[in-house]
Amino acid sequence: MPKEQFEMISQNQNSFENLGTILLDLLTRRGKTITEELRDALAFFMLHLGQAEHLGGLCAELDATPQNKKYAELLREAELLTDSSNKIADEPNNLSVAPTPFLLDESEPKKLRIYSRRNFCSESRLAAGIHGMCSTSASDVNEVKEALAQLEQTLKNARENGDKKAYSLNPLQLEAAELAVSEKFSVICGGPGTGKTTTVVKFIEAFLEIHPKGIIQMCAPTGKATSRLLESVKNQADAGPSSAPYYPAVRKALAEDRLTSLTIHKLLVTDLSNGKRPSADNPIEADLLIVDESSMIDSALALKLIRSIDPTKTQTVFLGDKHQLAAVGPGSVFADISDNSGVLKGHIVELKESIRFNDKSAIGRLAQRMLAFEEGREAGISDFISEVEYTDDQPFEGFKDTGVFFKSAGRNLPLQAQKWLEEKLDSYCNAVENLNLTLTLNDKNEVDSRSANFENLPNDVQQALKDVWNELSTFRPLCAQREGPTGVNAVNDYCEDFVKTAFIVPSADDMYNGKVIIVRQNDSGLGVANGDVAVIFGLKTADSDKPMWYAFIGDLKKIVPAQLLPKYDTAFAITIHQSQGSGFRDVAIFLPTLSAGSDAASLCTRELLYTGITRSEKTCQIFGAKDALDMSLKTVTQRSGGLPQRLKERFSEQG
Repeated sequence: MPKEQFEMISQNQNSFENLGTILLDLLTRRGKTITEELRDALAFFMLHLGQAEHLGGLCAELDATPQNKKYAELLREAELLTDSSNKIADEPNNLSVAPTPFLLDESEPKKLRIYSRRNFCSESRLAAGIHGMCSTSASDVNEVKEALAQLEQTLKNARENGDKKAYSLNPLQLEAAELAVSEKFSVICGGPGTGKTTTVVKFIEAFLEIHPKGIIQMCAPTGKATSRLLESVKNQADAGPSSAPYYPAVRKALAEDRLTSLTIHKLLVTDLSNGKRPSADNPIEADLLIVDESSMIDSALALKLIRSIDPTKTQTVFLGDKHQLAAVGPGSVFADISDNSGVLKGHIVELKESIRFNDKSAIGRLAQRMLAFEEGREAGISDFISEVEYTDDQPFEGFKDTGVFFKSAGRNLPLQAQKWLEEKLDSYCNAVENLNLTLTLNDKNEVDSRSANFENLPNDVQQALKDVWNELSTFRPLCAQREGPTGVNAVNDYCEDFVKTAFIVPSADDMYNGKVIIVRQNDSGLGVANGDVAVIFGLKTADSDKPMWYAFIGDLKKIVPAQLLPKYDTAFAITIHQSQGSGFRDVAIFLPTLSAGSDAASLCTRELLYTGITRSEKTCQIFGAKDALDMSLKTVTQRSGGLPQRLKERFSEQG
């Protein structure tokens, strides 16, 4: 887990221990007799609640053994525990319903769940909100099918006329598009390259055919994912001749600002037309809401979003990959709502056919092997390695499409990892060298440093920056942890030293052409978001002999004065968590370095490895110890919670 999450976990453990002490003191003041058994029971549940929250869970999930039931009864007798009920969430201020800090859920056989009152109420309200969205249909199914059929016919005609980019939907994508337009609530899940975004632009077009003045709001948890989604929709909307575009309604909505994209956090704090922020009383003003990278949404953010949606006015579509990393915060919302065995099965479509890579490609085979483990096949390192094209017990003759390298170099980066980085950085430095030359030729240009923007730059500077960005976008080292010999900081130090040496930049200089950074905080004034990656470059202007440093955010085709940026880090390498929503031709994965006293073992999970592998579009090299890879393959993240059960209850109660 990230360093900040590990620190949060330690704080949570202390907070539960302190809470136990406070509760014992409170019971004493109430005149309750504190027996040794009660102390043991309270300590037991505080320990398990703390551990659950450490692991991103919402409750302590225990076997219904006689001893655990006895402990629960002791807390009930001490008036610290009450049976759970959705009525508690529906009447939060009515303490007569449940005047206790903890709730017991025995809704599933042989299982006890102990919740804090707050967590149970949040989970129950989230289930209620989702149920409310599922209660009515949005559009007539036949009308939706007709709109999609017309679009498919247009694309078919274009393909017959030689346009290979006029993609048609496969059967599952078509089913997903129909669901998204005809239902108030839908979930589309699928791995990288399965065409989730391709499906999005098509169902937006169909939606706008039925609702010509419709307002579409897209959102995602991070700025990076938000900008990628909007850029992808724009690129696809541009398909076809200008006189007869394939997606005229989408183009029109984009031109009229009726199709926009924001981070979820920004969406929830942006004033509505009445000057108020979105809430249950002032819902989001959209006819269609599309939520991308939903696996990154924790339970608290999901509840805020759901409670800000009016299901009578807004259709909502959640997109994501249920096999990816869960949110950094608590809960596993997307995994729960995309479970085809639950009550939401009629609202879910899972895309399975990968367009990015097929089963015959090296990456495709690795991804399919990971998914086979998910479906119950026993995870073993030998099975995994059997799909890899190279392991370092063979003579090295260059990097294959997939490779695993176990040899360590102690406190240094492994030698083959250094070789991979140098190969990629050589090509990157060639692009930076061209940028340096271009900037030199444009010395003392007439750009006003106070109002410089990308469009105002000389054409050759714009092109040189695009070339640097395009080269950077072909590769990325992805690390499981920040510290350690193969952590983000170590890999970035190596990359930065390489680039500085190539251009004879003094080691003490913080700014230099070609430095790569990642923004760590949102800044609405500058229009930058947490997760935005940028390349630094220096621009000499007519009013200065020294270069003014700018950050070029290639995804946005935007430059920002570097001195105005919020907090940022060097980012030749990024964490696997930060890479979600991104894709690169060539990827190197640096597994955690296991050592006594570190939290590295908690990072060795199947979800983390799968997320790293599937960021690759063509090649993937894995560097790390054999025991770290074996642990990553066998360890599945399991978060305690009862959202599927709360949904089942809500559907049962209200039909």
